[in-house]
Parts: sequence; structure tokens; C-alpha cells
Amino acid sequence: MIQKKIDEEKSNFNWGRTIDELPEMTMQQYQSRVAEGASLILVDDVIHDVTEFVDQHPGGRKLIQAYLGKDASKAFNETVYNHSNAARNELACLRVARLTKASDDKQKAPD
Repeated sequence: MIQKKIDEEKSNFNWGRTIDELPEMTMQQYQSRVAEGASLILVDDVIHDVTEFVDQHPGGRKLIQAYLGKDASKAFNETVYNHSNAARNELACLRVARLTKASDDKQKAPD
């Protein structure tokens, strides 16, 4: 009965849109949006809007800002800190687009 109640509660939580539901964005579009002032980061080929989260990040605002417009995958997954499952769930709620694999957009931003 407890598990049933837990499963019911979990089904009511917003886990964000699935990656397949997200619109596509090229690396150039991603970087242009950041240049225009958007607070976006790229992790594992998914673009996240961190506008509301930047001041809540445990590592501080400067750490997040250092990765705006860049690929933060290595930092998120291993180099700086291998984030917890809870952090990954929170990031999933911030998804806004997926990086397209367009042939003219093969290079990612440097780390």
C-alpha cells in the first residue's frame, strides 16, 4: 500500500518534457540566444534554460555563468562534479530544446 501511494505521488510530479518532445536548435542558434542574454547551458546534447536556477546552484552563480553558451556535459558528468540523480531530475525540468545534428553544425562549443 505504501508503494502504491508513493507511485501515485510520483506520477503527479512534473519531470519536464521528454527529449523527443523538444524542438531542435543548432549550436549556432543556441549560442546566438545566449549572446542575446538567454541563460542557456548544454548538457548531453540537451539545452536547458537555467534562468530561474542560476542563483540557487550550490556551486554558485559564477560556475553556471561560466558555462552559458557552452557544452557543460563534462563538467556536469565528471570533471567538476558528477551530479546526483536529484540534480539530473532537476535539470530535466529545465529542458527547452535538443541540439540538432545538422551537417553544418558539427562542432560544439569548447568546454
